[in-house]
Amino acid sequence: MQPSLLELQRSFGDALESGEAHAIAPWIVANGRAVSARLAIYRNNTQTILRNALRADYPVVERLVGRAFFDHAATAYIAESPSQSGDVGDYGSGFPHFLTTFSAVASLPYLADVARLEQAWVSVFLAAEATPGDFSGLATLPPERFGSLRFAIHPAIRLVASRYPVMTIWSVNQADHIGDHTVRLDSGAELVLLRRIETEVELCALEPGEHAWLEALASGSTLADAVEAAFVAQQDFDLSRCLHRHINEASFISYTAEQ
Repeated sequence: MQPSLLELQRSFGDALESGEAHAIAPWIVANGRAVSARLAIYRNNTQTILRNALRADYPVVERLVGRAFFDHAATAYIAESPSQSGDVGDYGSGFPHFLTTFSAVASLPYLADVARLEQAWVSVFLAAEATPGDFSGLATLPPERFGSLRFAIHPAIRLVASRYPVMTIWSVNQADHIGDHTVRLDSGAELVLLRRIETEVELCALEPGEHAWLEALASGSTLADAVEAAFVAQQDFDLSRCLHRHINEASFISYTAEQ
């Protein structure tokens, strides 16, 4: 029986993933050439496109492990993570998590966090534009309503936390880095804010309180709850400094306060 177009497409996709041509061979006439040989061409091209998409998103990870090993890891990721989107730019979103389970990089425990940082960089670079609103009303807000404030974070901002010096690792592995390339993995955790300024993505280190405060606000917490989280992380957290800084730097695009 003649298959529907959807059945043929699904079977072809399954064959591309598995490399097995028998599922589609009865439905395709290959002008005398073996179906498996033609399928191999499509499969190789598909895997090359997906590997190159990962390479484009994770250049520091590739630099840390080398091209051959990166291709090995990418091939393993492709085998267990079929593309779920028509946009190849979406493909690598699961790669950082994959690295946490990939036994071949068990001796590089920081690698997944470096990948998370690179994923955040791509997200910030591609994020939508947004114009910050008017925050002048905060000056006249009654004190009893201040704790109920909620801030909308700019879409071109991401936060990354790692127990490893991921920002340092990322920085010394940039093509334009000048100076010492040495990184001490035992130098401690790094908490990173990524933001886009015009067309450039900027990375800056945060103190624990500021990071916890922003993370809470980004999750929708009230200012009161965010401040509580900040003081748990850092006893000398300075709310006034952080609030003025992030309003002035357009980290927030709007605010609301409960009546």
